[in-house]
Amino acid sequence: MILKIKPQYLLVLLSLPLISLISCSSTEEVTTDSTCYASSSYCASPVSVTGISSATAISGGRDHMCSLISGGTAKCWGDNYQGQLGNGSTTDSSSPVSVSNISTATGINAGENHTCAVLDNGTIMCWGDNALWQLGNGSSTDSSSPVSVSNISTATAVTGGLYHTCALLDNNTVQCWGSGLYGQLGNGYGSDSSSPVTVANITTATAVTTGDYHSCALLDNNTIQCWGSGSYGSLGNGSNSNSNTPVTVSGISTASTIDAGEDHTCAVLSDNTVQCWGYGLYGNLGNGSYSNSNIPVTVSNISTATAVAGGEDFNCALLSGGTISCWGNGSYGSFGNGNLGSSNVINTPVINSSVNASSVAAGDDFTCILESGGTIKCFGDNDNGQLGGW
Repeated sequence: MILKIKPQYLLVLLSLPLISLISCSSTEEVTTDSTCYASSSYCASPVSVTGISSATAISGGRDHMCSLISGGTAKCWGDNYQGQLGNGSTTDSSSPVSVSNISTATGINAGENHTCAVLDNGTIMCWGDNALWQLGNGSSTDSSSPVSVSNISTATAVTGGLYHTCALLDNNTVQCWGSGLYGQLGNGYGSDSSSPVTVANITTATAVTTGDYHSCALLDNNTIQCWGSGSYGSLGNGSNSNSNTPVTVSGISTASTIDAGEDHTCAVLSDNTVQCWGYGLYGNLGNGSYSNSNIPVTVSNISTATAVAGGEDFNCALLSGGTISCWGNGSYGSFGNGNLGSSNVINTPVINSSVNASSVAAGDDFTCILESGGTIKCFGDNDNGQLGGW
């Protein structure tokens, strides 16, 4: 299997030959081309998710992926150690399983090891890891079936981080719950909350996204505010300090969409370019460097982006023609370009023209695309079956 090297060891990773990064057991197939198998730990080319033909949205967690299905149901696949697939078990599944008791969902989002869905009545249900109250039901017990988030009845969107969750409400405010150690709940305190608390000074939000320890909101004037951990510059305000209330991201006034990775965030601007900020030692800011930045930098060679998806240390942008362009740590095959290993750690975007996507979602080290007909293809790390079977 490919070693998962921590960010601070990037220079060591880059100096290793490819053979040092890849090893195979007798039952694993590791490929650098389009030949992938159900037993593969990695697949660097797109493979079809089985049993889904009417998906309307997708979202990736650490090692699991979930899809909203036409009609309001949901399916998930991959790692299920903490019940994040929501089917009442803790058994991994390499093919999609139906989430229990979800039939009226309008949105879905996968956190690190938990998942949440917005229902058509404005409530939210969550399932999976609950070690730090990220399910929002007043408990710290994991749940393999959906539980209701307390005191929310007007949600329009939800997003999950490592140990916290945030929701956009219909009055354009944001509420968050779970771990607040770094200020990622945004309510002026550095403490956890088992139920939703209101983010300070946010009254015009149109979208919200969460990283591991930080959160960001897109406002109706196309600016962005972030809060939580400022390590690596992930708040984008020119500082590396934490903030338990929102701060304005420097130099952005035309953002149209946002998405956070682990310790970085990217935004698509109205001119269809992309800017990113925060952790960049794998090239995940896309500006030709392997450095962090506490202010937004422009991703090279992208001028037709319509959306962006952030993984652990990589990103993929959806381009106007349905292709994707990816950058950062693609060593597990998450670019879908047929390559694995250190040669696929890239600080400027590479285009994958073999796909025809209507949306894109990233897990830690894998990517899935939703196709216009409601089918899904995935590529990258598959150690828990998160590519969805063959």
